[in-house]
Amino acid sequence: MKTAAIKCLMIIVLLFSVSCSEDITTVAEIKEKLIGEWEWVQSEGGLSGTEVLTPETTGIYRYIKFNEKDTVIVWENNENVQTTSYFLQREESILKNRESIILTINYKYFNNNDTIILPMRYIIVKIGRSLILEEDVYDGYKHWYTRL
Repeated sequence: MKTAAIKCLMIIVLLFSVSCSEDITTVAEIKEKLIGEWEWVQSEGGLSGTEVLTPETTGIYRYIKFNEKDTVIVWENNENVQTTSYFLQREESILKNRESIILTINYKYFNNNDTIILPMRYIIVKIGRSLILEEDVYDGYKHWYTRL
């Protein structure tokens, strides 16, 4: 009886681990699905882990567009606030401590005559009709987008 229970538990764990695996496994497949325009819906997280930001609460309506040539354009309230590069690669996540497909956006900031590039890493949690990006940092945000 004990052996049957252990076998049953092992099968359940195996089925759960298979069902929770990523549907898309290659960087090329992710990139193909990433290309296009996305509208920001909300972000959750921050230092408290419970902060919820939306276009309605912030007054910021954000759209992002990824193209095939590894360029991303960010609009906020219909103003282009960022045109920069991005790249995808499979690597170890700082936050999850396991291999994930990481989206890195090289945000540009201007200070006097200098351009400062600060890369931000995102774990791609979900991609399809919606896009969920989780900042690969402690106390970061998880961002929800819908495809336009």
